[in-house]
Amino acid sequence: PVNTLQAKQDNLILAPNEDINLLDCIEASMEGAITFCTEQTDVLSIDKANNTATIIGRGAAHVTATAADGGHTVNFTITGDTFQTELNELIQSINAIGSIDSTNYLQKLPDIVDAEQKLAAFDQNYPDQKDQVTNRQTLLDARTAYEGEVQAYKQARIDEVIAAINAIGNVTKENYPAKKDPIETAERLRDALAAEY
Repeated sequence: PVNTLQAKQDNLILAPNEDINLLDCIEASMEGAITFCTEQTDVLSIDKANNTATIIGRGAAHVTATAADGGHTVNFTITGDTFQTELNELIQSINAIGSIDSTNYLQKLPDIVDAEQKLAAFDQNYPDQKDQVTNRQTLLDARTAYEGEVQAYKQARIDEVIAAINAIGNVTKENYPAKKDPIETAERLRDALAAEY
């Protein structure tokens, strides 16, 4: 009989953490063990004792099957399909932001930025699947609420400076010693606002 070793498929697609028996990926008509290896160990983990593989990352892993005689090899690819995992993580990240108000908007900014970065990566990786992000508007609303709170805070600081300046009133030769503290307060508030913005 002729010794043959060939792949049943050139490219297999597996979900994250999905296992596959690598012997099911090839057709072999020869004696002896067949070994499997890949250089893309960040994508595919191979258990050589059991001839199984598990997707552990995103991308493609090129697998080489080698017959015991060393003279027969075959290559095939296993690709990690992380679409559903990335989609679920993105939706969860957006939902985790929650409501935004004047008491928590600063603490929520890292969550908003994280979700925006995940959304940008998802849109780049899956441009035809953008409609699968069912809570996209929730993220846009969170960013809008954050920006609104920033503007409200800034306006409150501006109003505080204006009120401090108005509290000085008219300065005359007779009342200028009493106006020293209100003037210094207004200057301090003005300088703090200028440094912040």
